[in-house]
Amino acid sequence: MKNLIILLLLVTSSINAQNLNAPTVTYISFSPCITNEIGSFATKFSPTIEVGRQFQDMFTLGFAIGKTNFSRQILHSHADSNFPQVDEVANKIGDDIYLEIRPNLNVFQVGKFVNTFTTGIGYVFGPTPSLMLEFTSGVEYSYSDTIHFNIFYGNYYYSSFDPSPDAPYHFSPTFVGFSIVKFFKPVKAKGIASK
Repeated sequence: MKNLIILLLLVTSSINAQNLNAPTVTYISFSPCITNEIGSFATKFSPTIEVGRQFQDMFTLGFAIGKTNFSRQILHSHADSNFPQVDEVANKIGDDIYLEIRPNLNVFQVGKFVNTFTTGIGYVFGPTPSLMLEFTSGVEYSYSDTIHFNIFYGNYYYSSFDPSPDAPYHFSPTFVGFSIVKFFKPVKAKGIASK
């Protein structure tokens, strides 16, 4: 019990007080990433543009638009030679556009580096509409008060709205990427905890 109290005191002493008076700041971000999809580079490349607001120097909420990839030749279905129509539909899966809401929290800060955690929920348009969930972690570097760089990795999970077990579906990939973030006013990145 004594060790737990000491641990809690150490964690509490390193937690930053949130700046409740910090103004909200608008940002725009370009975030290309590479997924582990099977196929060519076009199948693996997934770009995103995000616009959002940062609140109290620690939390951002963004709205993103992106593409799952740039290839229309992905075959992810329960295809069977007895059902050629499934293969035709499956060939249409691919470079679908998606819209997503992305909340992001700055967790731990050391100097100009901040560990980030992002969750997201989105909708994939196209011949096979899907619900998209995102779980991402990254390291953000404050290059200046208005430009930040972020290296991130995570997973997209797609869930089709088609209840048929033979319906084509999106592969749920792992990805790695980077982002360039432009804030329209100076900001100071802070984490919930810092060293």
